[in-house]
Amino acid sequence: MNASFIISNKTLIVLALTTPIMSNVFAAPPLSFPIQPSSVKEKFVQGEILVRFKSSMTIQAQQLSVASQGARSVKLVSGIMNISKVKLSLGETVSAAIEAYQSNPNIEYAQPNYIYHATALPNDTSFPQLWGMKNTGQTISDPDYPTNNPPDPTAIVFFDIDAESAWGQITDCSSKVVAVIDTGINYTHLDLAANMWDGSGVGIPNHGWDFVDSDNDPLPVGGGEDHGTHVAGTIGAVGDNNAGVTGVCWQASIMSVRVLDENGFGDTADIISGIQFAADNGASVINMSLGGESILDTLFKDAITYAQDRDVVIVVAAGNGGTDGDGDDIDDNRPIFGGGDDGDVNTIYQPCSFDQDNLLCVAALDQSYSLASFSNYGATSVDVGAPGTNVLSSWAGQIITDDLTSGWILSGGWTTGTCALTNTLFNPSDWCSNGTYANNADDRAYKSFNLSGFLAAELYYFVSFDTEAGFDFFSNSMKSSGGDPFAVGGTTLLNISGTQEGIAKLNISSCITSTCSLGFRLTSDDTVVKKGIGINNFRINTLQTNSSSYNVSSGTSMSSPHVAGIATMIRAFNPNYTYAQTVEAIKNGGETVAALSGKTSTGRAANAMGALAYITQPTEVVAVVQ
Repeated sequence: MNASFIISNKTLIVLALTTPIMSNVFAAPPLSFPIQPSSVKEKFVQGEILVRFKSSMTIQAQQLSVASQGARSVKLVSGIMNISKVKLSLGETVSAAIEAYQSNPNIEYAQPNYIYHATALPNDTSFPQLWGMKNTGQTISDPDYPTNNPPDPTAIVFFDIDAESAWGQITDCSSKVVAVIDTGINYTHLDLAANMWDGSGVGIPNHGWDFVDSDNDPLPVGGGEDHGTHVAGTIGAVGDNNAGVTGVCWQASIMSVRVLDENGFGDTADIISGIQFAADNGASVINMSLGGESILDTLFKDAITYAQDRDVVIVVAAGNGGTDGDGDDIDDNRPIFGGGDDGDVNTIYQPCSFDQDNLLCVAALDQSYSLASFSNYGATSVDVGAPGTNVLSSWAGQIITDDLTSGWILSGGWTTGTCALTNTLFNPSDWCSNGTYANNADDRAYKSFNLSGFLAAELYYFVSFDTEAGFDFFSNSMKSSGGDPFAVGGTTLLNISGTQEGIAKLNISSCITSTCSLGFRLTSDDTVVKKGIGINNFRINTLQTNSSSYNVSSGTSMSSPHVAGIATMIRAFNPNYTYAQTVEAIKNGGETVAALSGKTSTGRAANAMGALAYITQPTEVVAVVQ
């Protein structure tokens, strides 16, 4: 698909996804809710309104004042706040009465008398794990961020986005399209399929566009391409379906715009094309859980303005402070302040540091509503915080784990067992106590896995190896027909030498069979021997049709979709709200959080109910009688 933002040089900037490697007090809103809520259960009481008289008015004076306007009666509701309930004359509409009473010099404010009901909670089976939606101090299963999990169990109030109260107002956001500009979304996921954008009417049958591969199918490509699926689930996993998780929006219209590849990297050209595509195809909100450091990316910034001109709210992640996991002050990365944390006076972190009014940048909070250790911040650049640690959401496919303790065929010095409290496959057998491997080794360890039925697969593990550089080698191979993957018919995935440690992520999609054999090998010569090899955290990530998998992740990538969900909720609830009003509601309707003081422009955490309740003083009041 052609897009006018496409540029010939696709290497201006490389942007990566922003997931790291490793009592509620609202700002006081005006005393009203929007008059024209959409998809909301509550109505106001017909035939009456609430008015706030000026403080000098006695009850007798109030009676006379409303009688002069034809009211049948007035009843005091709060003497302290001077609020009374006025019964209207027969046939008088609420909207007409509000307009008339607002012009009465004795009345400070008039509004409908709204009807409320008990708040709603979904029946999704994993909802109790969604602390960002409803924080009870619960312990999160399989956390990847240990701090404050759970927070102080003696606490009386636990912070969250107050989704429960907001769901009493609206759960269906499907009238507004929210675009996820990210890696691909597994739109067949059982908790997402019903909430995907239907673009078939405009010739886009697969719910979005893939700008990485230049086709109309934004389904993930690799077995480890899960990021966009996780983000989408936080925004709009189907709610109240007695399965999995729920998004901020129970019903949604999620557009998938793939601009990051299976490794989570993308470039300026694809991202700005994705922004234009979303804006041109009806998106009201865009989530971009991505970012990178570079000189000012003018074309990227122009694309944000393009979306602003089309009334689109863009929510972005603040970033995770680099691979060291320590958050950075994004404001220090602005050239105007003389240089960033990397020492480059020309570097800024973008898109978070862009200054358009339609942009909301989000920091990550942990379960005690402290700033997550990895989260970037900035008193000028970052706007609000939101839950970003131990977030459970949809996953693109099944994760096949292996404890490395059974079923492996081992030769030579390979051993499986517990080392440093972690199940590990290692060579030599005394690797844990700093032993050394043997000379003239050809040691192999392998095991078969059933990968049939998956669309793609990725091998993932952590390895620490120390071998004689250039002479002794660590190898990793696969064989689709099973057996020794280092024999004839095997395929080498990795063959390296020297000293190194890190995460290996290897594409094994050509081994999607019921007998896929995966193995490791150590070869050595007859001279120097060194410490050897240790492998742990072994798993196989997959992509599958009709996935029903879920996983916990942490990062500002996880905080951003909480806010994008709230933005979509606001725009569905108030269909006439502009991008500016939506951004204002999220900023000013948030709750004050001590940890964000001086770290964000507002010092607040995004709050769904606070944002719904926050509106500017209406200039024209229109009531809809249902």
